[in-house]
Amino acid sequence: MALVHNCIIRGLNAIYRQAPYVSTRSDIHDFIGYIKAWCLTLSVHHDTEEAISFPLLEAMTGVKGIMNANVLQHEAFYHGLKALEVYATACHDYKAAYDGNFVREIIDKFGPTLTVHLADEIKTLEAMDDYEERIDWELWTEKTKEHAINLPGMEYAAPMILTNMDVTFEKELHRKHWPPFNWLLVLFIRWYLMPMQKDLWKFSSCDSYGMPRKFPFLESDSSCAS
Repeated sequence: MALVHNCIIRGLNAIYRQAPYVSTRSDIHDFIGYIKAWCLTLSVHHDTEEAISFPLLEAMTGVKGIMNANVLQHEAFYHGLKALEVYATACHDYKAAYDGNFVREIIDKFGPTLTVHLADEIKTLEAMDDYEERIDWELWTEKTKEHAINLPGMEYAAPMILTNMDVTFEKELHRKHWPPFNWLLVLFIRWYLMPMQKDLWKFSSCDSYGMPRKFPFLESDSSCAS
């Protein structure tokens, strides 16, 4: 879960850092698509949690409402996320002019709450050690993954995860079991899904193999993306 959260944060960071410096009509069009894809990815992630991941934990632990605090946090940044999505859609439909600084202003309003939530959720899961004998983590992971990959929008969410996963994180400690897709699905994402919206993924922090790269749109040539 922490690795998925890292991808979400890297995607948001990619938007925040590059937003003021995307300027040509075609790049703005692509960047708006990237923003919409990130919003969709976060929605898919939280829909999966509320529909399957959290209820499974409640059933396995036998503790009703064990994840309620985290669900409430979802609601705390919902309106900010929705504002970003609505603005990106308006820009896409030519009902609003693109303003990268305004994108940053929207993120400033909900980003801190989101990042606190993502960190707190990991702490909640770590506290599940008290129920280790009751929780079948392998089953939980498979059910969560099965639900997520069948949701509408995975043609955007899967490439978003793949291009923000940073396989070098913690000295490649997680490479054997990350990303959470089998090799055939990774190839499908890389060679079929990504080309469908190929101009979007240039904004991501990593290439399609999870290797960090510099952002293409910055005020000056600075550090690696992630």
